[in-house]
Amino acid sequence: MRVAVVGVDAQFNGVCAFSKGVFRRFGNLPRIVCEDGGNQQGHNATITLIPAETHAPRICPAASTLLHSCDAKHGRSGPGDRTMIRSLFLLDPLRWYTRLPLKGAILGFTILAVCFPYPRLTLRHIDHWLDPNALIRSDAPSLQPWVEELRTQLPTDLPPQDKLRLVEQFVYTKVPYEWDWVTWGLSDYLPTVEEVVTQGKEDCDGRAVIAASLLRHFGFQTRIVTDFAHVWVQTDKGETMGPGKRKAVTATDKGFQIDWGAFAQVPEVLAYGVAVFPWPREAIVLLVAWWLLLDRSAGRPRVVLSLLLFIAALLLMRIGGHDYWNPVRWMKGCGVITLAVTPLGLLLAGRRGKRLQQATADAARIG
Repeated sequence: MRVAVVGVDAQFNGVCAFSKGVFRRFGNLPRIVCEDGGNQQGHNATITLIPAETHAPRICPAASTLLHSCDAKHGRSGPGDRTMIRSLFLLDPLRWYTRLPLKGAILGFTILAVCFPYPRLTLRHIDHWLDPNALIRSDAPSLQPWVEELRTQLPTDLPPQDKLRLVEQFVYTKVPYEWDWVTWGLSDYLPTVEEVVTQGKEDCDGRAVIAASLLRHFGFQTRIVTDFAHVWVQTDKGETMGPGKRKAVTATDKGFQIDWGAFAQVPEVLAYGVAVFPWPREAIVLLVAWWLLLDRSAGRPRVVLSLLLFIAALLLMRIGGHDYWNPVRWMKGCGVITLAVTPLGLLLAGRRGKRLQQATADAARIG
């Protein structure tokens, strides 16, 4: 924070700038570094500190001139630069009950736009998840060539567990693994049988739809299950397609069967999602969140440090959580903690900075 040092001259009963300085912080203590100090006319004066950008130019034009010359001498930003910086905090003047929902809406829209940039495809994805078992179609025309090819590999006397294993390997061969954001441009998409066959590649959910459809053709009762990070197939003879961790949601004929205790896996799933999602998209969300957490009282050290902490948290989570089955837990944990503590620290520092600004402005008015 920069301040102007002004004097109330007793003889001339006026306000004049007789010094210029920079408000520097050493630990928790402020310090004024002045140049050309002293009363210009040699009269007794009462010194008052006031915020330079807001009060000094209105009280005394000379104070503004002296501050700008001091900026130029010490390499600090000029009035045009400060105007540009202040424009970054255009939401700050709003009341908290307007500002906070608006910032939340901006962040939410950013996350939605980054994760699901195609509205029509996103609506299809939501519709598919309302009844995932409806996507299991053993009679799909596009699937029949694979049915006939698989028929020769599944003798009628083959044990059910061997059939499950063979179908799993068959699907892995026919449908190479690819992330949904590469195939569809979305962070997640649950496709139909026709879409999987047409694309020729998919991640776990598309593979599960194909496997469930093939197994149903050969007499298995199949349904889709998920632990939020992985999707696989549950049958009346066992599970296949790489069963995940604790089942959270099972799609049944009567609706969803939910294991509420499995929701404890959600933080781990989110950390894994952060670890594998494209970093340029994550950088957009990170920068927007960082911008929304800053305020006008933030000095350059806080701005730079908070950004570095956000970047460090993202790197720790990406490196430590990339392997869903065997994550580097200490590294992923440090990333999660850093990502949680940094916004909290910014909010607390922002409140402290605003209280300091208010106290300084009150002192100026009293003086």
